[in-house]
Amino acid sequence: IKVTNGGIGPVFGAGLRSVLALAALAAWVWLRGIGFAGLRRHWKPGALLGGLFTVEFVCLFLALDLTTVSRASIMLYSMPVWLALIAFVVIADQLTKWAVLSTPAFNAIDCLDVTVTCGRIELSSVFDLSMLWNRGISFGTLQSDGWMRWVLVLATSGIAVAFVYWLLRAERWLTALSLSLVVGGAIGNLIDRIRFGAVVDFLDFSGPWFGAHIGSWPVGFPWVFNIADAAITVGAVLLFLDQFLMSRSSPEGKQGA
Repeated sequence: IKVTNGGIGPVFGAGLRSVLALAALAAWVWLRGIGFAGLRRHWKPGALLGGLFTVEFVCLFLALDLTTVSRASIMLYSMPVWLALIAFVVIADQLTKWAVLSTPAFNAIDCLDVTVTCGRIELSSVFDLSMLWNRGISFGTLQSDGWMRWVLVLATSGIAVAFVYWLLRAERWLTALSLSLVVGGAIGNLIDRIRFGAVVDFLDFSGPWFGAHIGSWPVGFPWVFNIADAAITVGAVLLFLDQFLMSRSSPEGKQGA
């Protein structure tokens, strides 16, 4: 393996620091054990550790651009970072859902019963927090209950395992980034489905934004979602760009991921 411009050292160093920053963030969340209101009062340490993880993650990409180590070797050494990103998505998703579940205003556990109304916190004309149990997949599609719950659990688990296998064989950083986001989001929603039989959704951009309507339709995003859904969507878009656009415009892309 040919190594120049500092070799694999900067890549490994940035990856290791990213993992340590994520571990510190997880430890802080675990030790604090604070609720939704507490997170708003004690956000600075978490923001600092999250920012540190982000900085080190950016440093990883800078290190990738400064080395000519083979792509396979780069991806092998940076694998802890992609696994850390998966963990970061899962932790962020579960932390926010835990905050919602522990906030009485949302009436989350009681409204698992479809006859009970879930709570809502109005914040603005653009964005609110609206508790919703999603018994389907992302953004409320394919609603299911009963034994179909376990069909979705098995299907989601199979997809996650397949994507992890793809991640282990990926040779482009954009492929790995995309797959990590999708896997992290899938695991986050899978945890909910196993625990409750439904997924916690609460991010509501349905509006109407600034009171605007098009005919009788309010201007806004129609679905309530969560961080896991957002990670899956961003990962899917990036994966499309990587596989169908960048691979066609780059000679290296013809080799596939």
